[in-house]
Amino acid sequence: MPDKKLVLLHGLGVDHRMWNFTRQRLAAEAEIFAPDLPGFGFKEPFEELPTVTAEAYADHVAEQISSTGDKGVALAGYSFGGTIALLTALRHPELVSSLALVCTSACWYSGRGFARPLIRAPFSSVGVLFLGLGMRWAMTRYIRGRRDKETMTDMIKRADRATSAHILNFLADLDLRPRLGELKMPVAVIAGGRDRLAKPRHQLELAKGIKNVELHLEPGLDHYYCVSDPRLLAKRLNDFIER
Repeated sequence: MPDKKLVLLHGLGVDHRMWNFTRQRLAAEAEIFAPDLPGFGFKEPFEELPTVTAEAYADHVAEQISSTGDKGVALAGYSFGGTIALLTALRHPELVSSLALVCTSACWYSGRGFARPLIRAPFSSVGVLFLGLGMRWAMTRYIRGRRDKETMTDMIKRADRATSAHILNFLADLDLRPRLGELKMPVAVIAGGRDRLAKPRHQLELAKGIKNVELHLEPGLDHYYCVSDPRLLAKRLNDFIER
């Protein structure tokens, strides 16, 4: 039996299958758990969605980890999933032995506060539309296999639009930078140097605020790192698992 548990959290608008490009290249000695977050893939949305917070997502992840009897898992999150992974580690540090933040941010609107009103209701649905267009662009540019393209299309189709819009809305008010110093576990910050969503300055903010951190900023990669260079991402995550 593998002696290490790696929990992978997907990004906004997709589901656990986004990790398919990477997980087949991950170390065999790690047991991998990649759940769907509520509202995505095969997971029903939260009830009472208008009152759901980022903390609710973090507590949901913690409950899933606790229900398996695992303690001290390696937790990795991509984009929005990285923000939830970060918040899970802050709220439930006893469950997280190490943390990988991939193409993510502690404050998505750092340096671009002008964008906040553009993703609040009723405009958040427009933000969801642009999110889907970005994923389709990545699918056209980076994904070659017909089956992989069909999987990506199905992920986008299954994502609950109301949930995605609500998440964009609450991310506008979320700023975890003041709490980064609370993290005691080893942290890996992994991102692309050409990322226009989780910009390089956001990665530098993460690295500056965390005490025990390794920063891997890949110059030629963008926000779709998971499909543009899954081999390199797998290598970074394998190194992370071994810490």
